[in-house]
Amino acid sequence: MSGLERIIQYISMDAQSSVEKTLGAARQEASSISHESRIATESEVRDIIADREKKAQIVHERIENAAWLKIRKEALALKQEYLTKVFDNVIETLNGYSTEKLEKIFVPLILKNINTGTEELIFNAADQEKIGRLFCDSINARRKEMGKKAQEKAMTIVPTK
Repeated sequence: MSGLERIIQYISMDAQSSVEKTLGAARQEASSISHESRIATESEVRDIIADREKKAQIVHERIENAAWLKIRKEALALKQEYLTKVFDNVIETLNGYSTEKLEKIFVPLILKNINTGTEELIFNAADQEKIGRLFCDSINARRKEMGKKAQEKAMTIVPTK
């Protein structure tokens, strides 16, 4: 082997060694990048999953709240319907009572709740004709009996529109 061949062989071996070192470093860097990328991706996936779970929880709570709201609305509607029926029955029953019986029921209740003696009784047009003046006169008379001042304006009738 001549000197030139040895130089070529030495350069070739040096180049081969350099190529192997470069390939090793590249493989190491690729492995490191791959590992870092995998860690970053796993972190992003965990973040995305946590975000989706949080959003799913919020949606779940909204659906649950909407369901409870619907239940409460339905319960309220049933209560209102029931109360309407009760009031309708009470009004129907009271409309069947005589004026004297209505006076015996309501005048004591009204007297119990008079504070100043200047309160107003409000009647609809039909009841104003039937019992309005009678109630006022009866209340004012009873207040006089109780030693309280009974003025003409003490109990007035305010018609509804």
